[in-house]
Amino acid sequence: MVSGKQPIMVLNQDCNSTVNLVRENLNNQGYLVVQSCELHADIAINPNFVNHIVILLVYRHNNSPATLIFAANNTGTSIFLEINPEQSAKSEIINCVQNMKMDYMEDFDFQIPLPVSRN
Repeated sequence: MVSGKQPIMVLNQDCNSTVNLVRENLNNQGYLVVQSCELHADIAINPNFVNHIVILLVYRHNNSPATLIFAANNTGTSIFLEINPEQSAKSEIINCVQNMKMDYMEDFDFQIPLPVSRN
């Protein structure tokens, strides 16, 4: 989805369910979450192609927003984080999203392990 980027989480569930869980969890942690964009492709030639994208802007206090990108296909939803490197909220947001599975484990059918970076 995002060139050169690894997702911070990949879940085996549809995009809308994933976005709703992440939004609720971030709101409960004191973040302001604004949906910026949503794109659908009704026709998918290949089931592995991304056919649903949602972009959330995540604000904490007076900082510039971090951007969460949800890219989904027929097999699940990948979550990517785009953030200005100067922002200290990056680790907070990653921890909040990744720890969400503990709070809502019964809502997740299956978590796909992330690929190991070879940098």
